[in-house]
Amino acid sequence: MTGGGSGIGEATSVRFSKEGAAVVVADTRLRKAEAVASQINEEGGHAIAIEVDVAVSESVEALVAGTVSQYGRLDVMFNNAGTLRPGTVVDLELDDWDLVMGVNVRSVFLGGKFAIPAMLDSGGGSIINTASISGLHGDGGAVAYAASKAAVINLTRAMSTDHARDGIR
Repeated sequence: MTGGGSGIGEATSVRFSKEGAAVVVADTRLRKAEAVASQINEEGGHAIAIEVDVAVSESVEALVAGTVSQYGRLDVMFNNAGTLRPGTVVDLELDDWDLVMGVNVRSVFLGGKFAIPAMLDSGGGSIINTASISGLHGDGGAVAYAASKAAVINLTRAMSTDHARDGIR
């Protein structure tokens, strides 16, 4: 669960645990991830925390490898990490554009790139990617966010088309 230290990621990590899943709570903020993992473990579940920068290939590769090492397989990859920097195409700083695209889009690509081979080794799996209605409607004032979520929607469709026959959904 990327972005597992807060918000949707935290809530979903806890819920997955209650449904019987062993959870890897991954976040750039290790202390937040550790707090969520501790809560899950205290409630009788099983979770570990891993620090990850979802926009860095080696970091995501290590996340997947660490998950497989810890649990023997990877059944679900939830690419949930995300960020928003407000701004129009005119006033948004290029560094903010790059940050949003890295966290919101590159992370989904990297998650699939490293999770799919691990899932193939286990006979299949599920990839969940957090998108937004902004990816369909291009809400104003957050051009990078809207563009990134549109990319996530279509990247998800493309990955599904490419790998559904392999038992990856």
